[in-house]
Amino acid sequence: MSLVRTTVCLLGLSCVLIVAADGAMASMIVDLDAQVHHRPNSQVVLTLGPGAYRVDAIAGTFVAWRESATADWRSQFAIDVGNDATIDAFVQVTGFATPALALAAATPLFFSLASATDVAFFLGFDSPLTDNEGGHSLRVSLVNGVVPEPNAALVFMIGLAIAGTAVRSRVSMS
Repeated sequence: MSLVRTTVCLLGLSCVLIVAADGAMASMIVDLDAQVHHRPNSQVVLTLGPGAYRVDAIAGTFVAWRESATADWRSQFAIDVGNDATIDAFVQVTGFATPALALAAATPLFFSLASATDVAFFLGFDSPLTDNEGGHSLRVSLVNGVVPEPNAALVFMIGLAIAGTAVRSRVSMS
């Protein structure tokens, strides 16, 4: 009887672990150099699969950028979904004395894709580029797992019920 309860409990916990693994976030880092990654000159293009995405400015290779040695630091970047020369999302926070202050004021950007799509990341439209300083490091995270699909939620609930039943029967036997 003890072996049956242990097996049921392990089955329930494995269902919970499967759902937890399904909800994990996949992410990648995109480094945008202020002397390189501006339109129309250059951008970083990633082919991303379907899903909901979050883009955060992070302290990585770059923290923030500015248009010249005398300009204020900024947290500014843009994306073009589908690489059709249309800015689909843009974040701009300017007027900071240090890169750390600009990074602290940065806001996340969210977008969704229905199918695999080329997404271009760039800092903006600026010329000349040779006087720019810094850049941005961005974390691009797939956040599909935040809201579980109905079948994943069902498996999770079944796993919890099985684990709860096994624990309750063990307590009542004692």
